[in-house]
Amino acid sequence: MIRLRDIIALVESNQDKLAIRYEKAVFGNIWGKLKHYDALERIRKIHKCSYDTAVMIASCSFGKFQIMGFNLYGILRLELHFVNFLLDELKQEKAFDNFIRLIGVEEKTIIEEIKDAIEHCDGSGKAFTEKPSIQKFIANYNGAKVGSKDFYTYAYKMLTAYQKLVDNAKKK
Repeated sequence: MIRLRDIIALVESNQDKLAIRYEKAVFGNIWGKLKHYDALERIRKIHKCSYDTAVMIASCSFGKFQIMGFNLYGILRLELHFVNFLLDELKQEKAFDNFIRLIGVEEKTIIEEIKDAIEHCDGSGKAFTEKPSIQKFIANYNGAKVGSKDFYTYAYKMLTAYQKLVDNAKKK
């Protein structure tokens, strides 16, 4: 059975549990803002670092699923140094599953919507625009607005990753 985490690991990091990506635009959106205060304080405490370094950590995405630091140390309340998080694949899977639960989407529904979108795909990713669970997932996980170029790009990456996993399973 193909899981949402399999799809996203392929899309985000090509399944590399040690992947780190700095998101420069996020840094500017976090620095000096109170919205992520709790996450930044948790990062400072765990990493014994300055405010600026905490903002940098919050502005990076980590692991196979490329979960943003502000989410790891914010809503997911990670109490672990990011290096230890990167080394622990089970913790990464648990964090991803918890994130999905917290945003309120059902993995089974998303997989069903992906299968349906593949049947109606024209190659643009637009088959996802009528899929409420996919929309909610992409908006919360990737930050792309429904109908934007980024939304369609991410949706299409999900679709192609799913199809690649299906094709690989058939070869076994």
